[in-house]
Amino acid sequence: MAESKPVALVVGASRGIGRQIAIDLARNGYAVVVAAKTTSDASKTTPFPPDPNSQQSTVSTVAREIREAGGDATPVAVDVRHQDSVERLIQQTIEAYARLDVLVYNSGAIWWASVEDTPPKRFQLMQRVNPEGLYLTLHAALPHLRRRGRGRVVVVSPPHLQPLLPR
Repeated sequence: MAESKPVALVVGASRGIGRQIAIDLARNGYAVVVAAKTTSDASKTTPFPPDPNSQQSTVSTVAREIREAGGDATPVAVDVRHQDSVERLIQQTIEAYARLDVLVYNSGAIWWASVEDTPPKRFQLMQRVNPEGLYLTLHAALPHLRRRGRGRVVVVSPPHLQPLLPR
């Protein structure tokens, strides 16, 4: 644990934008908690590193990439739809680093279809991951962010304003 390093928690960090945010934060001196639903045995992933937008890219492989580049990273599995999972994530972050300075919420569920073509289960998933997951994560993280007197929150939101009317 490096007490002097600022600590960033990136939720939704297994692929794409979240992965790159986690890597860039580590390059800039942050200890990074890499969180998402997907985990793997990073030591068995070939080729390494995997395509950053593929299913082979997980919190485990992203943390390995950061560590192999000399950074400090801890992978944690989280399902933002469940309060107990989010609370465990924050607890593990504090146990690992004793602080939290930055929260990046990048989890998102997207369905590119009109209302009439969107099954209710898909809509419910988007609600659970997007606004509710953000709320649960903020609710659990805010006391720790405030403890340091100047925490930061960045929300990378999926495009909810996709036209909903039939084409």
